[in-house]
Amino acid sequence: MVGNPRLFTRLMKQECWKRAPIVPGRDPDRWRLDAAGNPVAASLRGCLGCLCHEYDHIVPFSKGGRTEIDNCQVLQTRVNRMKGNDMDDPERQSMYSCARQWSQGELDVMEMAMYGDVKRDGLQCRCKSKAEFDERFKSTFHVPKKQLHLPDCP
Repeated sequence: MVGNPRLFTRLMKQECWKRAPIVPGRDPDRWRLDAAGNPVAASLRGCLGCLCHEYDHIVPFSKGGRTEIDNCQVLQTRVNRMKGNDMDDPERQSMYSCARQWSQGELDVMEMAMYGDVKRDGLQCRCKSKAEFDERFKSTFHVPKKQLHLPDCP
């Protein structure tokens, strides 16, 4: 492995993400469940919020765990930081999780903020820009072609 042998490569992270459980009803490219059952967002890596995640060695690197896909798991950042170099214990990890259950509407708002649209079972829509709401700009404003296929969100 080239570079730091402790760090997962971009390709390993992509495969690790694909192996993580899917959040029911949500776009699997955007949302997954971590090893403790927490929803995490693909675009929120390394931050400390409740939807942020990191790629973790199941068997810690410091205890001989190898940096390979079979030893990789997605973990909510705070769970990973509190886990430290402890061995994998899902029950204990769930105790480190954010004490927060997210509604579909709340995840929709988060997704809208991160991507400008929502893609989930039963709802695919995009956020209007300020210019689209402002009467002064309606005649001159053009929505980018890639956004035209999604209706406006309620």
